[in-house]
Amino acid sequence: MNKLMLNLLIYRVKQGDEDAFDKLYQQTHKGVFSYVYSIVQNYHVAEDITQDTFIKVKLNVHSYR
Repeated sequence: MNKLMLNLLIYRVKQGDEDAFDKLYQQTHKGVFSYVYSIVQNYHVAEDITQDTFIKVKLNVHSYR
């Protein structure tokens, strides 16, 4: 996903577009999970951290510039 597409999705998420959040999640969760897993080396912990990350994204998207 290129930076322009990412910024467009984030803009839509900021506007309350649930479909945009779903697409953002679908396009980025594997990368986030892989990065987290490379650090923690535990599948279940990496899943939990990845989910927590996306919850925080959704709750704090209003502060993204």
